[in-house]
This record gives sequence, C-alpha cells and structure tokens, in this order.
Amino acid sequence: MLALILAAALGAQPSHTFTNPTTGEVLKGTLIARAGGYLHVKTTDGQKRQLPAAEWRVIAIERPKPKPTSRPKPKPKPTVVKNPAVVYRGDPRTEAWLKATHIEFCWKIVLHKGRFIESGREVLTKAAIWSDPPEPGALRWAVAGSRFRKAKIFQALQGTEALISLSVAGMTEDILFHVKRVALAHNIDGATFRDVPLVYVGRYTYTTALGAPRTVQSYIIHRPLTLEQFKKALESGLKLVRRKKVKRKKKVRTIISGGFRPQIGWRTVTEERIVEELVP
Repeated sequence: MLALILAAALGAQPSHTFTNPTTGEVLKGTLIARAGGYLHVKTTDGQKRQLPAAEWRVIAIERPKPKPTSRPKPKPKPTVVKNPAVVYRGDPRTEAWLKATHIEFCWKIVLHKGRFIESGREVLTKAAIWSDPPEPGALRWAVAGSRFRKAKIFQALQGTEALISLSVAGMTEDILFHVKRVALAHNIDGATFRDVPLVYVGRYTYTTALGAPRTVQSYIIHRPLTLEQFKKALESGLKLVRRKKVKRKKKVRTIISGGFRPQIGWRTVTEERIVEELVP
C-alpha cells in the first residue's frame, strides 16, 4: 500500500486492471490509494473514481515498459581507399594524406647509411653540439638558438667542406668540428656559420698548421626527405610521432635566508615536459 502511494506521488505509477465480479464491469487505470473502504483510481481517460473495495478487485498490474536506452552509435565503416599511395601501420593511405604528412615530417626524419631515423624530439628541443660526439645519424645544431653560443668558419676546405669553430660561454676552449654541404657562397674563413640542422656522420682527421694530425667530429648539413624517400620510410615500418612542449607551474618548498635562523618557504617553479602522440 505504502509503495503504491509513494509511486503515485513520484509519478512512477503502474497501470492496473479492475473488475467487478458481480456486474462483470472492467476498468483500466492506476490505483492511487486504498482508503475509507474505497479504491481511489485514476482511469486511463483521466477520470478519478472511488470504487467500493468490497465489490471491486485488482486482477492485474501492468508495469510501464522501461524507456529504451540510447543505443550506442554504430562504428563508422572504414573508408575504402582505392589505389592507396602508401600503407602506414597496416592501413592504406591516400595520396593527399601522404603529401600532407610528408610536409609535416620531412625535416624530422634522418636518412643515414640507408637507415631512417625518427628525430622529432631533437627537432623540438634543438639538441646542441658538445665536445662528446652523439650517436651516428643524430641530429644536432651548433648554436641551437642560444645567445651564449657562436659559430664561425674556422677554415674553408675543398669544395663544400669546412672546419667550424664553436665558442660556448663558460668553456675555455672552442669546439672544432667538420661539416659537409656548406654553400660555396658562405664557405669563407671567418664567416658566421648559419644555425642549420646537422647530421653526425663520424670522425674527420685533418693536419694542423703545426703538421700534427687532429681528429674532430664530422657532420653533414641535413636535408629534408623527398616524397619518394618519405614513402620508403613509411614502408620500412617507421612510426611517426607528434610532440609538443607542455608547461605547468607548481610550488616547491625552499629555504629562505633569514639571518641566523633560515626559514622554510615556498616558491613557484615552471616544469616543462614533452608530450608524445603516435600518428594514427
């Protein structure tokens, strides 16, 4: 009884069938309450009636059908690519996709001795040249956009080769390295060396002015992949990665000098990390 009254009050009312065994009359509606010897009923046509409980019986309760839940959206059918330009990660890709992706990634892939190397992280951070050589095929920059680093042509060699002198603030000795593919118009002793991406290829030995041999790092100016080379890189199984720098501020505990009794305080620092996402 109480459940039916509460259901009526909340609007979640089940439908009932009432019958009078004496007269054979049948009604359909909702039982609102039992009180004072009567069945208080709201019929399906909206009328409110009081049926004598001694004469009427509730013979069936029809629960309202639950509302259908929203069906999950069907997964889109995979696009059928006719005459694909390339297959990347097992999926055929169109010519338009290949060209657009080539424009985005042609500078971020190094071709070194027939091997394709994904170098997007080095491009994003502008990895700098230091005294210790990197791995073969690594991408590096001389100045790396820093005002504390300066590079100039120490000695122009035959053709498009040159020895580059790199001075770094705080270092007592310049870093000397060898570069190929220097433009002839810029390959002049003492000229500023442009901050271009360089691929480490190994070591180079030359003879100093005193006649002694000296071995230095050797680089070649990086060139972007052609469309055909980029296609071969994808066909070899190379995976493309998109990266971006994300900064966030946080508070850290620090010591604040306060005379003889240092105090612990807080300061705000900025953290930077690189977020990577594999190209689907």
